[in-house]
Amino acid sequence: MKCSNDSLQLIIMNNISTMFRIQKVNIIVFLFPILFSFIAHKSFAQIANQMFDAGEVKMNAKDFNGAITEFTKVIKKVDNFYEAYIDRGKCYYALKKNNEAIADFTKALSIKKDCSPAFYYRALVYSDIGKDKEALSDLDNAIKYKPSYMEAFIKRASIEEKLKKYLAAYNDYSKAIELDDKNADAYYHRGLVCILISKPNDAIIDFTKAIQLNTTNANAYFQRGMLYDNNAKYKEAIADYTKCIELKLVNKEVFTKRAYSNYNAKEYLAAIADFIKLVTEYKQKDNDLFLKRGLCYMFSLKYNEAIKDFTKVLTTEPKNIAALLNRAFAYEQLKKSAMAMFDYNKILLLDSKNAEAYYKRGNIYYNQKKYDQALEDLSNSINIKSSADAYYIRGLVYENTNKIPEACLDFKAAAALGHKEANKIVDKYCY
Repeated sequence: MKCSNDSLQLIIMNNISTMFRIQKVNIIVFLFPILFSFIAHKSFAQIANQMFDAGEVKMNAKDFNGAITEFTKVIKKVDNFYEAYIDRGKCYYALKKNNEAIADFTKALSIKKDCSPAFYYRALVYSDIGKDKEALSDLDNAIKYKPSYMEAFIKRASIEEKLKKYLAAYNDYSKAIELDDKNADAYYHRGLVCILISKPNDAIIDFTKAIQLNTTNANAYFQRGMLYDNNAKYKEAIADYTKCIELKLVNKEVFTKRAYSNYNAKEYLAAIADFIKLVTEYKQKDNDLFLKRGLCYMFSLKYNEAIKDFTKVLTTEPKNIAALLNRAFAYEQLKKSAMAMFDYNKILLLDSKNAEAYYKRGNIYYNQKKYDQALEDLSNSINIKSSADAYYIRGLVYENTNKIPEACLDFKAAAALGHKEANKIVDKYCY
């Protein structure tokens, strides 16, 4: 049976349409798994990111165990999510689970070999467990892949400082400051290194800068105070120690430093207050403390209190010549010459070459008009160590025993050493 031309054309068209539909279905069947996989992967990644964000929220809130749970979920879904390994490692580190932390940072580096944060945080763990060599190696890599990694420079410097590689530490702190000149900690720690490499003036500059950037840095005030002390800038030191106390850096060492600075600055009442605090609150029983407090009492004309402190020293150190000398002087001021004489006698038994004890005892003999004993003691004092006071008193002894030429010689010697009263006598009587 033949077909008309029109029928033939219709048959051909129907066949073509059928073939196209078959091919279209085959294409859709082929593309559907790919499209489904893409959509599923995109949804999968979104879920992983959401869990990662949830982990970071918990980590920032210091819920480290909760954060670890979230990051673990992320890792189970996306094994090559290196950021999740890093953050989970940081949480393990915060919980002092060092082995787990190292494992996570190492895994992150196996995924991304140039990951500076992974090197940096692994270095922190290594440093904490005493593996300084490994820590330095990791920090070298952290800086290699991120030359602007300021925190890595600071950490490397701290390890170098610990290993006494002071110049390297100084250079790394300097690099950190170059990267961030508002970092108070970098200035503070470089200041500490400056002390170790004998650059005290540079250290003062760094501590001052650290204080300007962080006015609550009590340790910077303390370190600067000690440097001022060493430079005999006692008032500046006192101000820094006082600031430490205001900032609640309150301990034995701060009060001790301030007490001695007050003593050296001749701020005796302030020194006494600090010494009292050290004795009463910090239970200090150091003999040098009692000696210095005794001197402060003595210079403040509080002789009875001074004698008590000098006696405390002598209770445990009966041969302490400084305590004996000063107690004897305090006794003299209270007109207790016999007790003063007792201490001077003891000193000379302990030290027969003590010029001051001979002078002081000779002065007592002079006041008692025991001129022979006075002359012997004052001559001994002068023979051991010339002093204007000893020449002057011996001159008075000679004057009172009518030995005027000898008196004038001693007055002239005293005047030559700067004794003002002797100089007046020379101008008036000795030609």
